[in-house]
Amino acid sequence: MGLRRAASPVLVWSLVLMGCDNSDGTGPGDGDAVASVAVAPDATTITTLLETVQFTASAHNASGDTIPGQPFVWSSSDVTVATVSPSGVVTPRANGSATITATSGGSSGTAEVFVNAIAMPMRFATMSVGATHTCGITVIGQPYCWGENRDGRLGDTTLTVRPEPTPVTNVLTYRSVSAGGFHTCGVTTRGAAYCWGEDLFGQLGNGSDGDAGQCSVPCSAEPVWVSNGLTFRSVDAGGGHTCGVTIPGRPFCWGTNTHGQLGSEVDAEPGQCLFSCSTTPAAVSGELTFESVLAGGTHSCGVTTARQAYCWGDNTFGQLGDGTITVRREPVPVTGGLTVQSIYPGDRHTCALTTTGMAYCWGDNMHGQLGDGTTAVRHEPAPVMGELTFQSVLAGGAHTCALAITGQPYCWGWNNFGQLGDGTRFNQHEPVPLTGGLTFQSVYAGGSHSCGLTTEGQPYCWGRNTFGELGDGKGTHSSVPVAVAGPA
Repeated sequence: MGLRRAASPVLVWSLVLMGCDNSDGTGPGDGDAVASVAVAPDATTITTLLETVQFTASAHNASGDTIPGQPFVWSSSDVTVATVSPSGVVTPRANGSATITATSGGSSGTAEVFVNAIAMPMRFATMSVGATHTCGITVIGQPYCWGENRDGRLGDTTLTVRPEPTPVTNVLTYRSVSAGGFHTCGVTTRGAAYCWGEDLFGQLGNGSDGDAGQCSVPCSAEPVWVSNGLTFRSVDAGGGHTCGVTIPGRPFCWGTNTHGQLGSEVDAEPGQCLFSCSTTPAAVSGELTFESVLAGGTHSCGVTTARQAYCWGDNTFGQLGDGTITVRREPVPVTGGLTVQSIYPGDRHTCALTTTGMAYCWGDNMHGQLGDGTTAVRHEPAPVMGELTFQSVLAGGAHTCALAITGQPYCWGWNNFGQLGDGTRFNQHEPVPLTGGLTFQSVYAGGSHSCGLTTEGQPYCWGRNTFGELGDGKGTHSSVPVAVAGPA
C-alpha cells in the first residue's frame, strides 16, 4: 500500500471554509442547478394545419448562464388545439390557443401558440377507406384521419370522433397509409411501419397486445413502431390482422390467426391474445416473392413478382378463389391462371385486375358485389360485367369500386347508405358510374362508404357518415360525392 501525505491543518480549515461558504445562495455543487427555462419562440401564430413549428428550450442557472446538455419534458395545455413532440415540434390541430411548456430540473418555461388556420382544400397523394374511418396522405407526406375513433384508430392521441380530417400525432413523413377495421397502419418514407388503434389481437405488431389504458380494449391512440426491424415496401390493415411486404419482397402478417389469415402457423405465448395470433410480424409460409400483400376481413391475398395471385385464410364464401370453401393456412394460387397487376381482398369477397385491365371478382355475392349481374356466390374468379377497362379495382365491405382508364369511377354491390355514389340507395349487380361529373385519379371502397381523389388531388367521399367518415363535417349520409373538408 502506498504512502499518503496528510494535508496541513491550515489547508484543511481553508477547504472547510470554502465548502461552507453559502453567501451566493447556491450552496456546494449548486452552480449548475436549473433556476429557469426559456422557450423560443415565446409566441407564434400558425395559419395552416399543414404547418409544424420547432420550439427550442434552454436551461439557465441562478447566474443566468446557460446549462448545456439539459433534457426537457414538453407538454401542451390543450392537445385539441396543438400537440408537442418529445423534441419540441408543435403540430396544430384546431383553431384556438395553447401553452407549450418545457420542464427541466424542476423549472419550467412556456410559450404561447395561437392557431388561426384558414380553411383550404385538402390535397392528398393517396387515401385509404376503412370500416368506419378514412385516412389520407397529403402531398407533403403528412397523414390525416377522420371518422370513428373509440379505439384510437385516428392516431391523434384521443378517442374523439372526428367528422373532419385531423393530423396523426407524429412528425414522421409517410408514403402510404391503410385504414382497416379497427386500426390503421402506415409506412414512412424510410420504410418503417407504424400502426395505431385497436390491439386486441396484436395487429399493431409492436410485440404485445397492448394495454387498454384509455380504451375498453387494448389499443394505442398514437402510432407505435412495428417490431422486428423490417423495412417495408407496403403494409395493409385488415379486420383484425395486418400484412406487409418488405423491400426484398418477403411477405409478413401479424394479428389474429383464427382462420389462418397470417399464412403460417404461429405459437402465441399464453396471455398474449384471446385467440391464435402473432403480436410481431410472422413470415408467410413458402418461398414466394410478392409485389404486394393485402389483408381483408379474415383472409389475405397477394400478387407475386410473376404476376400470379395467391390467397389464404377464411374461405367460407370461396373468397380465396381456389374453387373450394376450405380454409387455407398458407398461400394457395387463385384458379384461372390470370396474370394480374393487383388484387384486393374485401370483407368476404375478393377482386383482382389483370394486366390487360379486366376486373374479376369472387366470394360472397349476396348484394351483387362481384359485379357479374347475379347474386350467386363464386368460388372462382368471375369477370365483371361490361366492356370496361379499369386501372384499379377495390373490394369493400359488401360493395366494390373501380376506376376506368378514362378516370370515371364505377361501383357495384350493396348501396344501403349510398356507397355506390350513383344518387340512389338501390343495390347494383353490375358497375354503375359515379354521379357528379368529376374525373378521378384513384377510388377506394370501405365498409359502407367510398372515397376518391380527383386529378387535382381533391378528396371526395360518399355513403355512410354515422361517425363522420365522409370528412365533410356534417354527419349526414350521402349517395353522391361530397368534398372532404379542409383544415380549419
